[in-house]
Amino acid sequence: MILGIYFNNYNFNRLSKGILSWKMNFLAEAAFREAVQLLVFSPLSLDWHSQNIRGLTFNKENKSWEKIICTFPNVIYDRATFLTNEKEVGKFVRQRLKEEYRIPFINSKAYFNKLETHQVLSKNLEVTNHLPETSRYQHPFQIVDFIHKYGSVYIKASGGSRGRNIYKVQEFSHNLYILSYQIKGKKFSDNLSVQEIHSFLEANKFIGKNIIIQQGIDIAQLNDCPFDIRVLAQKKDIDTWEVVDKSLRIAAQGSVVTNISSGGKVGKFTEVIPSLFSNSHLITNDVDKLVIAVCRQLEQKYGSLGELGIDIAIDKAGNVWLIEVNGKPAKVCVYHSGDLALIEKACTNIIRYSKELFKLRKLAKDS
Repeated sequence: MILGIYFNNYNFNRLSKGILSWKMNFLAEAAFREAVQLLVFSPLSLDWHSQNIRGLTFNKENKSWEKIICTFPNVIYDRATFLTNEKEVGKFVRQRLKEEYRIPFINSKAYFNKLETHQVLSKNLEVTNHLPETSRYQHPFQIVDFIHKYGSVYIKASGGSRGRNIYKVQEFSHNLYILSYQIKGKKFSDNLSVQEIHSFLEANKFIGKNIIIQQGIDIAQLNDCPFDIRVLAQKKDIDTWEVVDKSLRIAAQGSVVTNISSGGKVGKFTEVIPSLFSNSHLITNDVDKLVIAVCRQLEQKYGSLGELGIDIAIDKAGNVWLIEVNGKPAKVCVYHSGDLALIEKACTNIIRYSKELFKLRKLAKDS
């Protein structure tokens, strides 16, 4: 069986030079143990006429990635994110492989729009009480309304990722608000009226149908730094979800985001949560139940899914909140853990799930 790993052109070239190899080697070793061949490719790799791919495969003997010409894969693990000028081609390749060649993808949906996801999950009684109030941002007086209700509010891109384009607003004094945000790791804070905030967002082209306003949460802190939890959920067979890892992402001092790419640090859930909450066992149970419910609901809506990265917040009272869902978790926390058993498990789950998808496709073809 051949498992294709879909990369953008930049990361494909980096892997061909050995730059990404230490992470990919874990996946390759797991594939070797499961008798699966990996084929890494990008949009530029495909020859539609011959139905061949000029890609990269792992040479176990010298632990390097080597060029290979190969037939189209049996299953695809989509790891590609594209810059604006590449998006159309990347999307075209993805859709053609799915629709014309009927190749199953480990995740049938690549991206989860925050507002749409909120609307889908709000129909699930197990999830709805864990959802912060979220609406499309249309008018500055929404900011006032949310702050009166919750004390603070976040304004963010519905399709944003990696902690980019997130603005936090808090009341400063009568008719003045603190706008906090971060650009390329540098923190900014301004005291503005609500209309000035709106004008600032307009000037930064941050107004439109894809902008959301979300209830602020009084997030729990460790050493005066807020943190959230990145949960990695994966299929352990074709039907069963499991929580593979729960790691803390601890924000840098004064930051409004916890992302590792924005200066955040990784902490151990099993060490930190019991030190902060006497009912840590209940919180752990709440997190696990919420994550599994989210996975099932999204799969029911969108079709087959194999892994999700789910961001959870815990407020100072110990309440559990769903922040967002990621269809292409980078597993940064898993790799940062240094836990080889955990890394191997996260990689092996993907390989085994791809084999399950391959079996289903074969059965469908034979019937």
